[in-house]
Amino acid sequence: MRWLRLITLLAIYTGFGCAAGAARNAWQPRSPPYDLGFANGTNLKLDGVDSMWHENDFDYHAGPGVLGPGARGEIGNAPGPIPRHLRLLWKTPDGKRHEATVAVAEKVPDAAHFSGTVWLKITKSGVKVVPLTDSQMLRMAEKSQPYP
Repeated sequence: MRWLRLITLLAIYTGFGCAAGAARNAWQPRSPPYDLGFANGTNLKLDGVDSMWHENDFDYHAGPGVLGPGARGEIGNAPGPIPRHLRLLWKTPDGKRHEATVAVAEKVPDAAHFSGTVWLKITKSGVKVVPLTDSQMLRMAEKSQPYP
């Protein structure tokens, strides 16, 4: 009987230990929420558009895959905090693979409280970080202004 109790307690302890580790590494949205946007500022079709970063002992991976010329794509409820740095990958029609390490959080005003979309705009000269709040994007859309 003592052995049965010991085995039961050991099973419960081991189960809670695993669950706690999984919860710590879960993809959890941030409050306030933000989106991660990808924009193609070139006249080329981009394939394999993807981003990777490491924050709080967890590896994140997000991207739209394909962006046509001038196209945009968003990943809603991105995990927090806003990444300090990320790797952005894409491939051009000539088959050439491109990679850029991008400083993100330092370009976002009040990054801890930012709510909106952090755009990563791929251009011929590199990647631009363009943070826009929802109200900024709404005003631009009302005036038919392109963003980012």
